[in-house]
Amino acid sequence: MRFLNKFILFDIHKTTLTKSKYVMTNNTEKDVTVIARLAGAFGIKGEMRVVFMHDVLPQDLIEHKQILTVEKTGQTLTPTHARSLNEGVAMRFAEIPDRNVAETYIKSGLTVPSEFLKNLMPLAENEFFLEDLEGCHIFIENQDTAIGHIAHIYNFGAGDILDITLLNEKNYMVPLLDDLVIDVILEEQKVIVTPAIQDYLTD
Repeated sequence: MRFLNKFILFDIHKTTLTKSKYVMTNNTEKDVTVIARLAGAFGIKGEMRVVFMHDVLPQDLIEHKQILTVEKTGQTLTPTHARSLNEGVAMRFAEIPDRNVAETYIKSGLTVPSEFLKNLMPLAENEFFLEDLEGCHIFIENQDTAIGHIAHIYNFGAGDILDITLLNEKNYMVPLLDDLVIDVILEEQKVIVTPAIQDYLTD
């Protein structure tokens, strides 16, 4: 079973956690996903250095004519050209004609509709998007009562972290390890874990 955070793969039937090269956050309110950040202006013609945080290729965006939305402002950007750099990708956008305009976008996050990513990367059997685990109830193996639910999923660079809220409303940060998760039943909003999770649920 594998979890894809539109950028993270996690296979609970293998012994290792496999990551793609990217990290990303999800805005569930608008159902969009941050896929890249504008790291700097490049040249004088409005090119921008883009660092992708997702397993989507710049050419996918161009070929599918996918409009990008700036995370904080809601402005839209239309990608028209992309080329590789030593660090990241240089991209042109129809709305950015020169370096002066490009500099106003530096450090901005770029989002796409989450549905676009799901269609671009259809899931195989036993694969799940990590964000779909948020809100799922946690059951310890062979127990009928949930111990709590997954409030959020974070990634601070060292791996995915489950923010778990127990029935007593206490919160604990639990690493998403391959030896903790046994099964996921999304239609029932269930995540079944091993008893080892209890080692992380102590003050």
